[in-house]
Formats: sequence, structure tokens, C-alpha cells
Amino acid sequence: MSEHDVDSQPAGRPTQFTYPPAVPLTADMFLAAPFMQGQDMQPSCLRMNVPAYRVSLLGMIVLSQDGAAILDDGTGSVPLRGLSFEPKVGDILNVIGRPREFGARHCSVEIMKVLGDARWIKVHRAKAQLLRMRPGEAPPPEPAQVIPDEVREAASVPPESLDMGEAVLAAIRKLDKGEGASLTDVVAAAVGADHSSTKAAEAEQAVTDLTNAGEIFELAPGRLKVLE
Repeated sequence: MSEHDVDSQPAGRPTQFTYPPAVPLTADMFLAAPFMQGQDMQPSCLRMNVPAYRVSLLGMIVLSQDGAAILDDGTGSVPLRGLSFEPKVGDILNVIGRPREFGARHCSVEIMKVLGDARWIKVHRAKAQLLRMRPGEAPPPEPAQVIPDEVREAASVPPESLDMGEAVLAAIRKLDKGEGASLTDVVAAAVGADHSSTKAAEAEQAVTDLTNAGEIFELAPGRLKVLE
């Protein structure tokens, strides 16, 4: 029987023989939701607006070893187990799996795919945000961006005089006081006065490209450092 055949069965509570749809969640939602242990042939789930028997998570791999990994999407870090292959640190990974709570909460992975663009993390967050809202509730407005003085100073070299990769490197070197530079501050400094979503996306892509090229690395989740 194919997954398509299983999904065409009458709606009802999932059993071990059905494939419930994967609910898109951010890491903080996955970690904070009440865990409901499965009973009487019913699988375990997270109690949300809709029960999350299977979840979809998307973020960057910050640790990968011995068939397990940790995925970070900027809201938190989720342990992954049961991987079909070992992802590399820095990979942008989308996983579908089931919530488990043996010892510590983790995601037992069923499907995993490496994506090439960190901007998918924002898309995934937007999908997950819909689950936070009550029916008929409007999405919250985006908060106004407040740029600290040190970030403004780091942007003193006009970004238009540099390509985006050079602007990102210059911002990290300027902002790093020994503990790495905040990704948010680096992007703000690299784009300078142009705070459009397009420029921000270019800066984020430059961060991904520089990470993949080995020119920068994450000292900690969201903290960037130049590899000198």
C-alpha cells in the first residue's frame, strides 16, 4: 500500500498504519509544546492547535556526529536521531519526523533533505507562525528594526563600495569583540542604509556562501567569526 493510498483513508485519529501530515514547527514550538504519550495503538504527539503526530523542522545543523545531529533555526535547538545520512555542520536541513521523549525530547527523523538557501528558514517560520494564531487572528506586525550604535559604526564603510561578501566579512571583523558577531547585527551592518528585504536576503546568502567556503564559521548558534 502506498503512502497516497494510506492518506486517502477516512479521517480519524492516526494509528501506527496511517501517515498523518507533518505539522511545520519552529524549534521553540517543538520544545515547548506538551508531549502526549501514545496509548492504545495511538502514536505519541505534541498537543498544539492541531495534534502534531509528525512534525516538519527546518534549520541549520550545528552539530553532527555518530548518526545524530542538532538542528538550530534561531529559536532553539532540536536533537535529531535516526538519520539516513550524516549532514555536515552548516547544512540547511529540512526534516520530517516524529516527536519522541526518551530521556530528552528529540525528533526521530523519517525524511531529511539538504536545502541550498538559508532563506527557507524564514519561509518555514512563516508557516509555523500560522499555527500559533487562533482561527481568524491576523499575523502580528513585524517589530521595527532598532540598529545599535556599534552596528551603525560597523556600517561606516559604504556597502555599495564593497560586494556583499566583503561587506559581511568587514562587518564581522568590526563587531567581533572575541565572542563572535551576532548574525542579526552583521546583516544590518552589511546592508548599511538599505534595509530592504532583498538586501537582507543577499547578506544572509553571503553568510551562507562564506560559511560553505570556510571563510567564516559559527562560534555558537547565531555568532559568526572570521577564520583567520
